[in-house]
Amino acid sequence: MKKKVLTLLLAISMVSVLLSQILPDVPRSDILIVEASSGRVPNPSNFNNWVPGSIHTQGVQQLLRDGLWYVDPQTSEWINALAAQEPVYNEDFTQMT
Repeated sequence: MKKKVLTLLLAISMVSVLLSQILPDVPRSDILIVEASSGRVPNPSNFNNWVPGSIHTQGVQQLLRDGLWYVDPQTSEWINALAAQEPVYNEDFTQMT
């Protein structure tokens, strides 16, 4: 049993050394790692928040999706993410543009 474990560890070490020689030398500051902590994404092309049963806690979904605007809950700062300006409401607040 010990011999099999040592052989496996040696093989893993050799593979990691070989991969380090083959892969490009990319600085760590140029690497983006996105975590998908809730497991497998059932439909990675689904970006519709309102589809029943959709899961929007995936790292990729959060990275690629943004709202028109939002308010920072800590500073109350209005942030225009995709919109050019803040929304304009009508007098009774039933419509916005």
